[in-house]
Amino acid sequence: MTSGDLPWKDRHPFAQVTYGRAFGPPTEVVDVPGWNCAVLSRPIPGSDLRDATGCYPFSPLAATVDLAAGLEHLRNRGFVSVVIVTDPFCQPSAEGLARAFGTMRPFKTHYAYDRSLGPLNYSRRHWREVRVARKALNIHEVPYAEYWEEFSRLYDSLIEAHHISGVAAFSSSFFQALTKSKGIRAVAAYLAGRIVSMMLFVEFDRRAYAFLAGTTDDGRANSAHYGLYAEALENLADYSIVNLGGAPGTSDDPEHGIAFAKRRLTNTTSQSYLCGMILDDAAYSALLPAPGRTPEYFPAYRGLGARS
Repeated sequence: MTSGDLPWKDRHPFAQVTYGRAFGPPTEVVDVPGWNCAVLSRPIPGSDLRDATGCYPFSPLAATVDLAAGLEHLRNRGFVSVVIVTDPFCQPSAEGLARAFGTMRPFKTHYAYDRSLGPLNYSRRHWREVRVARKALNIHEVPYAEYWEEFSRLYDSLIEAHHISGVAAFSSSFFQALTKSKGIRAVAAYLAGRIVSMMLFVEFDRRAYAFLAGTTDDGRANSAHYGLYAEALENLADYSIVNLGGAPGTSDDPEHGIAFAKRRLTNTTSQSYLCGMILDDAAYSALLPAPGRTPEYFPAYRGLGARS
């Protein structure tokens, strides 16, 4: 067993080497000593160079990790740069991240329910959608390993409906590979005996994280997302925090429909950060666009299609 394959209870599912392998080629998985977290090695188009990126959707880094040691390891491995998004509930301080990384900026607001702050308030108007979902749908947890193909079909529908591309356009092979990852839980919504929506969660250290969801038109028409969120908030009762995540994509708009739904069902927020570091200055500069056209995102040479 390698250090990246530590028992899942000792390492967040998104930090596991097993999870990184689900992304498949052309990426490769690199375990980072000092971070207790795996990253992906990816080829840089038009060159024989590689850079590193954290696994989607974020890289859990404990507050005590040695950020400098991890960056030095990646530099010694010959990577041009590294970019990660932090876990808002498992990360070093903002000051520590800023000291370690050349680029560090707020990325996304996550909406979560913290049980220590009090019980859910069913008298509030935003629970109307939950009642709509529960009246129309039968919602309960299902074993992911037995339902991954159904989830893959639902997610394909989501990709088509919302024109999803890039890292979030997961294939069926990704969802099949997830069956080997520990800590994955699935909640499904049924209409007339047929699954019309499903949501995945991951669990770690008394926290549950909403991960990915897929739905049909019937699911959307019956407020399935609200019902799935409520099921997790109520019945994933072993967890002190249930993080529903933030707005989709790179948006951090609190009025986006999905962010709005999450905000109305939760009682606290936390901030994730995008952190990047140039590890080979000469190689990075040679890959940059023409002078005056350097984009604001990191790494700049990746263009508008970059993950970050």
